[in-house]
Amino acid sequence: MKKLALLLSGLAIGTAAMAQISITGSNLTYSQDFNTLDITGTNLTNLPTGWSIYEWGGTGANTSYRAGDGSSNSGDTYSFGASGATERALGSLASGGVAKINYGASFTNNTGTSITGFSITFNQEQWRAGDANPLNLDSTRVFYSLTSTIADSNFTDWTEIPLLQMTSIIPIATGGSGNGLDGNLTTLLKTALETVNVPNGTTLTLRFYDWNSGGSDDANAIDDLSMTFITGTPPPPNYKPMVVMLDPADNSSNLPVSTTMIRMAFDRIVTKGTGSIVLHNDTDGTNQTFNVTSSAVTLSGGTTGDTVSITGITLAAGKAYHVTFDSTAFDTAGYKSYGVYDATTWNFSTTPGTATGINETFDAACATGSLPMGWTRENILGNNQQWNCAGTVGTDRYMQMNGFAGSANNDNEDWLITPAINMAGQSNTMLYFRGYKGFTGSDIDVLMSTNYSGTGDPNNATWNSLGINFSGATSSWATYSSVLNNSTNPVHIAFKYNCSAAGADCAQWRIDSVVVSGTASILSVKGNNQLPVEVLGAANSNRILVGFSVEKPAIVTASVYDLTGREVFRSNIQAQGGSNRVALTPSSLTPGMYIVRITNGTEYGVVKAIVE
Repeated sequence: MKKLALLLSGLAIGTAAMAQISITGSNLTYSQDFNTLDITGTNLTNLPTGWSIYEWGGTGANTSYRAGDGSSNSGDTYSFGASGATERALGSLASGGVAKINYGASFTNNTGTSITGFSITFNQEQWRAGDANPLNLDSTRVFYSLTSTIADSNFTDWTEIPLLQMTSIIPIATGGSGNGLDGNLTTLLKTALETVNVPNGTTLTLRFYDWNSGGSDDANAIDDLSMTFITGTPPPPNYKPMVVMLDPADNSSNLPVSTTMIRMAFDRIVTKGTGSIVLHNDTDGTNQTFNVTSSAVTLSGGTTGDTVSITGITLAAGKAYHVTFDSTAFDTAGYKSYGVYDATTWNFSTTPGTATGINETFDAACATGSLPMGWTRENILGNNQQWNCAGTVGTDRYMQMNGFAGSANNDNEDWLITPAINMAGQSNTMLYFRGYKGFTGSDIDVLMSTNYSGTGDPNNATWNSLGINFSGATSSWATYSSVLNNSTNPVHIAFKYNCSAAGADCAQWRIDSVVVSGTASILSVKGNNQLPVEVLGAANSNRILVGFSVEKPAIVTASVYDLTGREVFRSNIQAQGGSNRVALTPSSLTPGMYIVRITNGTEYGVVKAIVE
């Protein structure tokens, strides 16, 4: 939206006075992670002590904020974070509805002496890219004052800190229109050191100012802010160049293996020094080393620049990496940069390789509080509910989704999606999983796609329902299966949950023991029922109870196969004519699906068994 002229009718009344943050001689450092901000709602006023909001210019201007994940283009001050997450950041999106926004904090000097300066660091996070035009950049400016408050629309009594200005990290929206971003991954480190005389008893106000720029609007935020106040002689300025941007961001996952370049940006212009940049493959224990003077390492301005690009890197699927570089690698006028020598400052992982099958019980992944590698969950509708790990820790974990929360049904659309599966060259490919439906309500749908990208809104891909019948689903675990139409393209399988508040149809669904396998190389579990065979009750790692029938007494062979076709157990059994019940006793089977085969030498029968 275009910048609006300031209208008297759009002015907001200043925020009510809030308790200031007291700086004492024993407590010169202040830190704020904003994780106490509210995670849902609008017109919210729960702010950290000492913080306040002032908005003006527009019909939506007020002194409160709303919670969001970057998907909305409504002008306001925001508590940004992933849907339902308590990890928050404080930021803003200025637009026609709210043209100008101040937010910030006030610090009172109670040290008993003068404060002579302060250092400040915080992470800039971008939660929305609004415009396809890279010239329409949105910025948030940072000021401080010893005489004014946040409820000030002027700038005459304010000192700006240029190093802290937040300009959008990603200036172009995907697809040409506004889209939300994961601000936890789209970050820049901002830092500055200021010299200022703050007499004892005086209040210093820190101000973040956002205004409505041309075009559609971006959303920037601050997180993990730290300020250290200085008394006595202020330290000399530190001109060492500091890294303020990493690409890919630290802790990124699912980086495409086609990536051939990584980048980092400094807070000032640098030149090349000496030393190396090393890309460490933590999974395989191998390294790629780039001499900083080589042509693979370039600066944005040629011989100088603030952005360093490292080209010619090679990544492999499903690997973990970290990057280090020497402290002698870059400098500004003789001030050498800080190096990175640890495995945690800059690390990331790549997308998993395309699997040829799946055998997932969720036990190992849920024990670490994460999804299995390559699995994704997408929350399309609903603020607080999505697929999550549940079950008994250490014994049986599964994925669970329930749209009934807060004593009410809630509108929800949530997807649990497998990694890409390569079925080329397989036949008789089957999907098996265990399902549980608690309470009455809508059934899930199980779908397959050949063109889903692996990330983002699954509604942008084409999905075909597998038509699994859940009409008999109850609050007891049951095994479901479907024949998969083999595709030459990798496929994704999705478990889609829908429910509505109006329909009051939010059931609880649990999914476990998901298996996708082409069984032709082992045994077909369809069409070979010459001997009737069934698994009785629940199988475990040391016992599978089977029932089968033979016409007359005979010695039969019972075998158990894993999904690679390897026989993991065999036993000869004296069977009686008619029905038989036999406990097979393999040793320490890992959780997953197995094939049980019973044969009398001329006939055989097979059945699948899922070991918990």
